[in-house]
Amino acid sequence: MFSMNSLKHHLVLGILALSLLGAGCKETWIGFYYPDPINLSVYERSPALSSLNECKKWVENQQFLRNAKKDEYGYECGVGCEYKEEWKGYVCDETVK
Repeated sequence: MFSMNSLKHHLVLGILALSLLGAGCKETWIGFYYPDPINLSVYERSPALSSLNECKKWVENQQFLRNAKKDEYGYECGVGCEYKEEWKGYVCDETVK
């Protein structure tokens, strides 16, 4: 049978281990800005971003730099994105507009 101190010690170690494992599982977002919303083969890609909010700010900055109106561009923010050679483009686990 465990003593109370031993049980607390194991519980603290377990929580610490789970915290360290979770710290390595950060999501990485990538923004895709389409200067022509009809031609999605032309785009600007953001660097790796740490959140959806950061991605949307990056898109707003691209819009501002180009002085584009809302209907003059398109965008997507994706998480878990990987470049696929066979598709000649990025495939993401999830995308948000």
